[in-house]
Amino acid sequence: MFQKIILCCFIKILRHPSNFASVFAKRQILFFMINKKSHLKVILTEDKSATIYNEDLDETYHSKYGALSESLHIYIKNGLHKCPKQSINILEVGYGTGLNAALTFAEAQSSPKEIYYTGVENCILQPNVLRTFCDSFSPDISKQILSLDRLKWGKEHYLNKWFTLIKLNIDIQYFNTNKNFDIIYFDAFGPDKQPEIWSRDILQKMAEFLNSGGFMVTYCSKGTVKRDLKNAGLKILNLPGPPGKREITLAYKD
Repeated sequence: MFQKIILCCFIKILRHPSNFASVFAKRQILFFMINKKSHLKVILTEDKSATIYNEDLDETYHSKYGALSESLHIYIKNGLHKCPKQSINILEVGYGTGLNAALTFAEAQSSPKEIYYTGVENCILQPNVLRTFCDSFSPDISKQILSLDRLKWGKEHYLNKWFTLIKLNIDIQYFNTNKNFDIIYFDAFGPDKQPEIWSRDILQKMAEFLNSGGFMVTYCSKGTVKRDLKNAGLKILNLPGPPGKREITLAYKD
């Protein structure tokens, strides 16, 4: 359809050169419409930090009640802070905006803990979308998110003695590793939107990835997810959730 409109515009120019200005304006408007057809929209949440709304899935990357407060509560307070080790391997399923990785990086410097961080993501955000997302955060958080975003995917990056990062552009279904993890941040879109990521096979895979004493933490408290994690051999803890959510799930391996 768009191709036909553009072709008609060029035909008008050839037949009526004097109409070039009006046709050019129409092409500019058309170009604007094409670029505006992105299915991702940056929106503010209730704690004034931004999230990204995926129109195709009708789902946000973070809680609408507070993106920053959700990440801090689930993945830092009830994730990183609950691991007693000084050397920690972390897997994030759903790297997304890189917010969880940036917050974890900051914590590693102040703790200090030695962290090897693996982020898995099958849909890399465009830089312009991420820059708009970062505008709502403090300069320190924004700078760290964008700094991590510039790092090449598929390559191990030794950032300092406290933090090493590798970002992998792959579906979690196809991700395999010989490495075991102390913490899994399971931050994919919800099971009603992407049920294949929350399948029994994937959750069993997560259980097998964990070290003894390791755990998976997620915002999802759906009964079927907790039952599948339990059937995978993990013990379930129901923890208080962030604003707008009653509970979150921590599943640990004895």
